[in-house]
Amino acid sequence: MPYPDFIVAGMTKCGSTSLNHLLRTHPQVHMPRGECHYFDYRYTDGPERYRKILGLDQAGEGKLIGDTSPGYSNKPEVAARIRAFAPDVKLIFIMRNPARRVFSAYMHAYKKLREARGFEAAMPDLMNACRFDLKLQPYLELFPRENIHVCLLERLTGETGQQQADAIHDFLGIARRPFGGLEKRNAAKVPVGLPALRAINRVPGTGYLVRKLRQVLPAASNVPKLEPDLYDFMMQEFRPMAQELDRLLGDDISSAWYPPKQA
Repeated sequence: MPYPDFIVAGMTKCGSTSLNHLLRTHPQVHMPRGECHYFDYRYTDGPERYRKILGLDQAGEGKLIGDTSPGYSNKPEVAARIRAFAPDVKLIFIMRNPARRVFSAYMHAYKKLREARGFEAAMPDLMNACRFDLKLQPYLELFPRENIHVCLLERLTGETGQQQADAIHDFLGIARRPFGGLEKRNAAKVPVGLPALRAINRVPGTGYLVRKLRQVLPAASNVPKLEPDLYDFMMQEFRPMAQELDRLLGDDISSAWYPPKQA
């Protein structure tokens, strides 16, 4: 039978790991715990490899097969690969406040020792990688709109969380369940001694040692913070993107990120 039935295809650093947990624990769904990365990094391995990644032999009868790989949205060519492989697949995209997503991506790279620059210096590159409208465009061009569901992290974690979870379940055609909120996942501390860890990490063959040190070292007290002026600057820059998302999706996305000012 065709597989997968649905893919959480984006966006990175927007809560996809928590969404994976929400869906993976549903009794009508089978999906791997981690990211599959078949259509971006493992596509040349062939369909049989994808079956193994999805764990189809352990799926159970009648369950929906899911793939969580938010990195798919980072590569425009992936949309066509998915369309050729599973033309009727349902696609879920989760997005969040773009300025907070930029800072989250920075902190992820900072903790993983991949980013040594200060946030303000790294910000332009990260902002360019946060164009949700451009990431969605290939999918909107290749798939029927009714096969695409977009949700916002702010709405899932806010007062409308149950309503948003119900909408995801309805989109997939599975039973609704009481929603107790998204569990925060994929978080990591910022350890003390980052400059020393970066120096060690540059030595070939020290990756395992660095990972262990990051686990046992205490958390640093002086960590980067998102300054209000930088937040305001980014939100001003991202406003045209939010308006374009409103147009593309026929939804009032921007109101979640740009609430009306109180009189």
